[in-house]
Amino acid sequence: MIKNANIYCIKTDMPLSVGQVLEAFNGQQFLPCAPTQALSAGWAPPRSEGHELIEVFGNHLLLKFVIETKVVPPAILASRVDEMAKAVETETGRKPGRKQRKELKEMAIQELLVHAFPRRSSHWVWLDIGASRLVVDASSIGKADGAVTGLVQAIDGLMVLPLETVNSPANAMTDWLMAGEASPGLTIDRELDLKATDESKAVVRYRHHPLDIEEIRDHIRQSKLPTQLAITYDSRVSMVLTDQGQLKRIELLDVVFESAKPDDDAFAIFDSDVAITTGELSKLIDDLIEALGGLLQRDSGMLG
Repeated sequence: MIKNANIYCIKTDMPLSVGQVLEAFNGQQFLPCAPTQALSAGWAPPRSEGHELIEVFGNHLLLKFVIETKVVPPAILASRVDEMAKAVETETGRKPGRKQRKELKEMAIQELLVHAFPRRSSHWVWLDIGASRLVVDASSIGKADGAVTGLVQAIDGLMVLPLETVNSPANAMTDWLMAGEASPGLTIDRELDLKATDESKAVVRYRHHPLDIEEIRDHIRQSKLPTQLAITYDSRVSMVLTDQGQLKRIELLDVVFESAKPDDDAFAIFDSDVAITTGELSKLIDDLIEALGGLLQRDSGMLG
């Protein structure tokens, strides 16, 4: 279900409750782009249309953030602006200036958006109230930003901060590679990206390759730092850890599902998937934070 985890800490002036979140999301439903609208974002039922906007599993809340965009191809826009500018020149006898051309561009965008095809994407958003944690399933931090902003706008007094640990992921991965093994519960797999810290920004990639070799330690001694490292947690979950603390390409391994009972009911399957995913990832994130030295304490007292 969740394939990429961008992890955040949440804070509110008062303890956050499930009821508070449910109430905050009244009227926050996603609506498709209007004819001349370039962007629309909002929340859709995670299960499917016609179901609740938020699925509640104890202290775990699952939401789905939807973004729809309409893009006018630059070449088509430029061609239309040129047509409009020529029409103005024919009518007035003078070429449009910079200000007027900008106005023509805005008019052209509005005109062409009506005919533009919308593109839609969505992201799972998992709010773990018990752990004061937020996880957004997005392939990059930039793509997760929209969901974070939408959540902050919806819930009064909510603060969302990036997960910060005492030992940075880059430093921890460096230590693991130099030692030839990761922290207890984690195993190093066969994929690694290293990037030079000097002006060259040279990148070295290993795929399907053992990583406990002297060559890699030599790269690190030459000031190349790991930016991505494939690891497995407790022989149950495989993933790629990045230097920004993201978990990418998360995969629950077969052993996780061995005790799960098969069920043909779509409603039950969804519930089971959510329960298994949140259960496994909750333990994974807790232990990963411990492996990175624990949460970084701030003077504001945000984390404990």
